[in-house]
Amino acid sequence: MVSKVFLDINVLLDFFLKRTEFESVEQLLLRAKKREIKVYVSSSILQTTSYYLQKSYDTHTCKLLLLEFLRLAHVIEASQETIHQALKSSIDDIEDAIHYFTALTHEMDYLVSSDKQFQKVAISNLPILSIEDMDKKLSQ
Repeated sequence: MVSKVFLDINVLLDFFLKRTEFESVEQLLLRAKKREIKVYVSSSILQTTSYYLQKSYDTHTCKLLLLEFLRLAHVIEASQETIHQALKSSIDDIEDAIHYFTALTHEMDYLVSSDKQFQKVAISNLPILSIEDMDKKLSQ
């Protein structure tokens, strides 16, 4: 069975801005290209990613990068009920809570984030893994 993996915004920024975890994210996306995993993001993650990309690239380049990414990724949305659950949860960071509950609602197998604080808040059967830990899990 192919794992469903939700990517947090910092994972996308690591990749697009070629930050520290660039190569690890690239390997993860290659797994998606080979259909070993399915990659998901929310539209809000794409919107925020585009905001940061436009600080580093021209608009045309940003659009091309995001269109290429969308060849591999599926976009999911948070419903009003999902947002209510997130706001009532014990997760203090509201943005992280919404991402977590969006992934949970859409029955993701994993949420991948390079935010160490976010990795500590998993409150259900949806683990939050670092990029490195996700790679180890997929290599087993």
